[in-house]
Amino acid sequence: MDRYQRRWAVTKRKRSTDCRQLFSRLSEYLDGEMPPGLCEELRAHLDRCTSCEAFAGTLKRIVDLCRALPPLSLSDDVRAELKSVLAHREHRGNMFRALGSFQ
Repeated sequence: MDRYQRRWAVTKRKRSTDCRQLFSRLSEYLDGEMPPGLCEELRAHLDRCTSCEAFAGTLKRIVDLCRALPPLSLSDDVRAELKSVLAHREHRGNMFRALGSFQ
């Protein structure tokens, strides 16, 4: 691998890491819940990374469309089943977290 290829590989890994970090915080950014300093860093990344800029734009359009939908009305049966499933998952998650503390 020559010097150019090594530099490209390092740059590509760095960009990939930056992109993953951006993806993990993108909802926070789109919801306006990101601290100002991080928001500026994210905007700078979007300005230089066309892939992330396209992804963020698509996600924003999807979020805007979802927010424009009328709220759904759930029947009492569906609401009760949903609460039961969520409670079970929360209990199971707490159980696994407790088990993890024994490792």
